[in-house]
Amino acid sequence: MLLRTAAASSRKAVACCMFPKAALGRQGYTKVQVLQAAYLSTASKETYTERQARTGRPVSPHVTIYKFPITALTSISTRVTGGVLTVGLTGISLLALGGADVPMLMSSLGNSMVGVPAKVLFGFPLIFHYGSGLRHFVRLGFG
Repeated sequence: MLLRTAAASSRKAVACCMFPKAALGRQGYTKVQVLQAAYLSTASKETYTERQARTGRPVSPHVTIYKFPITALTSISTRVTGGVLTVGLTGISLLALGGADVPMLMSSLGNSMVGVPAKVLFGFPLIFHYGSGLRHFVRLGFG
């Protein structure tokens, strides 16, 4: 069963059929023309979500239903702590380049009411990132 469809531009009509191999030998259509017509006729009709709803299959919920293994969680945490340390140390460096007295600023921050939480917020990413780096050295046989 061969159906004819008009191309989007003024090009000649191309064949679109349910069995593209059967249409290859008929009326001089090439394989590319048949596949192009089949793609154009199905691509504009419905989206992936609509096609899955029509067939009764659920759309995949992506990664929200999977439990991450501990190695994935530590890898993500290592990358996040590396980013946090980079941003923090870049900020401190820019303050020092701008002429601020960074040692006095850190001393006054450490002696204030927020000193202990500030030390924890800086110390945890530093220790975690350092420990993750050591884990890679041990895994590679250097330690």
